[in-house]
Amino acid sequence: MVTCAAAADHKVTFQNHCSYPVAVNAIIGPITKFPAGAPAAGSDCSACQCSGRVCCPASICPNVKCDGSLSCTAGQVLPDGGGFRLLADTGGKEDTHSLVVSKGWQVSFWGRTGCSGDDNNLNCDTSAALSNIDMKDKLKAGGIGSAFPATKGEIKFDGYGDQDYYDISIVDGFNLPVQIELVPGTYKKVGRSDSQYDCTIAGGGTNLNAKAATELPLLAYTKNGKIVGVLSACKYSKVSTGSENPAYCCLPPYLNKNCNPATWPANVNSATLFKKYYPLAYSYAFDDEASTFTCRNNGPAKYTEYLVTFCSGNERPRITLPGEEDHTHVPVISPTPPVIPVPTTLPVPAETPLPAQTPVPSGPYNPANTDQITF
Repeated sequence: MVTCAAAADHKVTFQNHCSYPVAVNAIIGPITKFPAGAPAAGSDCSACQCSGRVCCPASICPNVKCDGSLSCTAGQVLPDGGGFRLLADTGGKEDTHSLVVSKGWQVSFWGRTGCSGDDNNLNCDTSAALSNIDMKDKLKAGGIGSAFPATKGEIKFDGYGDQDYYDISIVDGFNLPVQIELVPGTYKKVGRSDSQYDCTIAGGGTNLNAKAATELPLLAYTKNGKIVGVLSACKYSKVSTGSENPAYCCLPPYLNKNCNPATWPANVNSATLFKKYYPLAYSYAFDDEASTFTCRNNGPAKYTEYLVTFCSGNERPRITLPGEEDHTHVPVISPTPPVIPVPTTLPVPAETPLPAQTPVPSGPYNPANTDQITF
């Protein structure tokens, strides 16, 4: 049994700025090792992963069985049962949800879209988390991964070198924009020479579903006549032929550097599309190793906190951070109020105080690119 750390040190706040609700699938648990007897014995795992007939014992995952028989029932209980719902952003008001994460844990997450049905049997257009026990997709996903196409986010807390590692992966396709950033005052930079990966924003707010329609229509993933995702070249080969193309999926003999998207046909080259709009995200297996971002805790009493945003391209510039009771955005006044002329013959008396002016940031608040608190 893996026990919980004495104190929960990190926090991850999710916010949704999509015009539709998002059912989040979040697998969270301590980082541990596969036990003896597993084909992957000694390698890292978190939550519930399978290695042969052996379940990674980090977390209790009620929707996971290894080899279809061995249940993953040992370890730490999954926070929120492995999933939660974020309501649609209506009128500039986002829905938020926070998770408290212990030191040395790891979180992987996906956003399910176009979901209908009840919480125990969802029917989602993308990123379904189908239990391998009863083949149902539940809001509390219970440790099972998500089906493609799905934009994936990952954060590993306090890993090698006592650093956090985080990234956005669209190796298995894209279904909605996801962005990971750090909360000011909770982190300090590692000092990497490639500073674009040092405590900066991973992912972004560009909707690739719209881009695929014109740039790579063959990879557009549709439901009910609407594009809801983008297939990777690997997953396209599986869907179209029934088997994965080794060259597109980086399988033998195309492992490591032998996997080269430059050799793929232009009309299925998902890596080119993904890198064009998400240059720092993982776009195919064995992509640039530097696409992992790193950061450190601000100190022994202040641990990193993260903000994950779905559809960040729709968010108005911030004045305060999501999750705060007084969270607000820069106001938008519409229609423009009429200008009332001020009489020039009646100056303001000296004893009349002028109204206080509330300063507003000149540009969008970007916590990942500054150490200063500007809200």
